[in-house]
Amino acid sequence: RSMAREVMEKALARGGPFAFEHRVIRSPEDVRTIFGWGQVFMDAAGTAVRVAGTAQDITDRRQVEAALRESEERFRNITTQAPVMLMALDPECRIRDVSNYWLQTMGYERFEVVGREGFGFITPESRERLQEAIEENHRKHETVIKNLPIPAVRKDGTTIDLLSTSVAQVDGGCALRGVI
Repeated sequence: RSMAREVMEKALARGGPFAFEHRVIRSPEDVRTIFGWGQVFMDAAGTAVRVAGTAQDITDRRQVEAALRESEERFRNITTQAPVMLMALDPECRIRDVSNYWLQTMGYERFEVVGREGFGFITPESRERLQEAIEENHRKHETVIKNLPIPAVRKDGTTIDLLSTSVAQVDGGCALRGVI
């Protein structure tokens, strides 16, 4: 109440727009989140003469946003902590994220790879094979490429043989999983 009162008092004193969120406790089991916004109109003497605004119950939206954040955090923890070499790419084949195991195996830090071209960590011959497999999958309208042998190049220049599985994502990106 004190925050809402303070926002309104300031708006009434200076005029202009205002906005705030606050809780409304209808019962211990029914707490709602309200977004209020509006405008204070002043006359030539600087006196508030009219207030127009609205209040919107955004409880459901806030609950959905919280559930989405929790889901994203669980997914991020699963993908980064999984003991597999996982690489998520965007539609332009830039790296969105990699698993911690990928970083350990390849010898990189996360900041060194996120945003880089995803196929830059495999040999040129492997890039051609993978690109051909991706194009073939597109022609067949398939979303998974299974067990494709791919030599990957570590930070120190050594190679490691992987058996790669690629899964296309809804947004056009893909996730690559490698098994040593």
